[in-house]
Amino acid sequence: MPHEPIADFYFDLVDTGLIDAVFHDRGFRGPGDFIAYLQSERNQPVFIWRDNRIAGLAWLNPVVGTFALGHFCFRRSAWGEHAREDGKKVLDYWMALEALGEPILDVIIGATPQKNGFVHEYLGQIGMTRLGTVPGMFRIFGVREDAVIYYLSR
Repeated sequence: MPHEPIADFYFDLVDTGLIDAVFHDRGFRGPGDFIAYLQSERNQPVFIWRDNRIAGLAWLNPVVGTFALGHFCFRRSAWGEHAREDGKKVLDYWMALEALGEPILDVIIGATPQKNGFVHEYLGQIGMTRLGTVPGMFRIFGVREDAVIYYLSR
């Protein structure tokens, strides 16, 4: 995939403040860092296209045994019904992945800061189940934040 659409997506995330909200622990210095992160061996990105541009990104990292941490990020302009449909399709895709005729994943886990109500609603809408809260799991810009854990299982 050419890097220009990914750089365009990155700059949109920067302009709308989403880069820090979603990737608060990364400290990207530009689109090159963002692209290098996505190309890392531990990440399996899926790009979601709408109207000939990247509308969203979903990625797994890491995959451990039969479970993985799943992540989603959409442009603000892509939020809404399409993002819900696309999120469900990505989860279906991940759960359909096979190796040697067997499913690769049995569980996808998500974690998001407790104060991010919009994401909690979104994860429920795409089929993930809220499990509970882990106090102080995240350190976001030096401040401890509780995490809400979600999962999707077979």
